[in-house]
Amino acid sequence: MNMNAQQPASALEIRIHGGTDLPTLVYLPGIHGDWTLMRAFRSALEGKVRFVEFAYPVPTTWSLREYASAVALALRNNLAGLIDPVVPWPLVNRWFLRNCASFHGAKIILKADHIVLGTATDASERQVLKWMRIEPR
Repeated sequence: MNMNAQQPASALEIRIHGGTDLPTLVYLPGIHGDWTLMRAFRSALEGKVRFVEFAYPVPTTWSLREYASAVALALRNNLAGLIDPVVPWPLVNRWFLRNCASFHGAKIILKADHIVLGTATDASERQVLKWMRIEPR
């Protein structure tokens, strides 16, 4: 479901998959905002969670602060790939620990890269369901 279908191209877009009776998982993509990279992950979680995903405006003139403001209170866990040429996860995790009171933990998926949910879908699904305390079906 596209919640902001009538919004201008400069608006944050939210897509919701799954019913309100399911536990909610919010996916915040990288600054690229490319939700299409998560098709396999969304499919793996279908029927298990209500998957809420953000898509950032493209092109955009948002500053990094504006991106952060748009998704500020949604961060609780960090899932990263071992080989990530974009995000220095050891530094990011330390920053989360110091600056995000709601941060609960991190998991590094060894056989994944920057797009961990797409390159290690099964391992990502298991970890997210564990964090959400949902038994895999």
